Amino acid sequence: MELSAHRPVFCITGASGYIGRHLVRTLVAREGAIVRALSKNRNATDLIHPDVTEIQGDLRQPGTLTGFLVSECTVINLAYGYSDTSAENLVATKHLVDACQESKIKRLIHCSTAAVYGGNREDVVNEGTSCSPSTEYGATKLLIEQILHEGSRGHYEYVTLRPTSVFGSGGMALSKLITDLRQGSMILNYLKVCLLGSRRTNLVNLDTVIAAIIFLAELDQKKVDGETFIISDDEESDNNFQYVERYLLNGLMAKDYLLPRLVVPHAVLSLFLRALGRDSNNPRRIFDSSKLRRAGFHHEMSLENGLANLVKWHQENIRKAYTKTYEGA
Repeated sequence: MELSAHRPVFCITGASGYIGRHLVRTLVAREGAIVRALSKNRNATDLIHPDVTEIQGDLRQPGTLTGFLVSECTVINLAYGYSDTSAENLVATKHLVDACQESKIKRLIHCSTAAVYGGNREDVVNEGTSCSPSTEYGATKLLIEQILHEGSRGHYEYVTLRPTSVFGSGGMALSKLITDLRQGSMILNYLKVCLLGSRRTNLVNLDTVIAAIIFLAELDQKKVDGETFIISDDEESDNNFQYVERYLLNGLMAKDYLLPRLVVPHAVLSLFLRALGRDSNNPRRIFDSSKLRRAGFHHEMSLENGLANLVKWHQENIRKAYTKTYEGA
């Protein structure tokens, strides 16, 4: 594929992952964008398009990265080896830094996670809140941020995006809740919503995350270089367990509980979460995305719209499964 100096080039690691697949499709739908997608398996993005080049490679093996990056490209790092050790993920990150420096890229956007804040008990978390990861995953993600930031100095622009719990069609967030609502005990589900009802869910729609990544890819250098941004839908008061549970229950099951939902006080819920050893035991905690909005980011996809799309996706899959079973009978 011939690269043009007038067309932006996006090189994406982790392109076969949940966010990566959707990001590739969104980018190629934009006229003029050229996408180079790195994935461990051939044809992993399942997308054939003249503006997409898929490179089979592994960040743990630097020899496989030849030809992936090009000068002045924007790198979007979505890679993380969930089955790899922390040490393997850090080595892969260092290999990415070496490749970015050698190729003289323009900007690297790293999609991290709000899990780097760990069990911080502040009610409002922003980019200035201290990070105290309480899991190996959160600690590794924080180290990756530090390696990427340090490696960028004097070489290329760097920005970190920290999304909260990303949900959307085909994603893992909310999948257990949906399974419990469809197949679990209604009594247990009722007790669960009474206990957890007031807890903030810290969800963020997949489409919002993708829009934020593209926004940061196109933003002026002075506003992004060396900066960290949180992305969440926590500004919406409905981003709590009771609202989300009720929406999914009514949308997927077309029924509600016979008894009214009770609300357990925050103090009791906090003690319960602490006893369970949860990473966050502050049920009121929200993540503040105002820094990104002040930079000019605006996305119209609301939490309710995102939940509606998720319900529609599950309903379609339920109908497909039913039709397949019926036709095969």
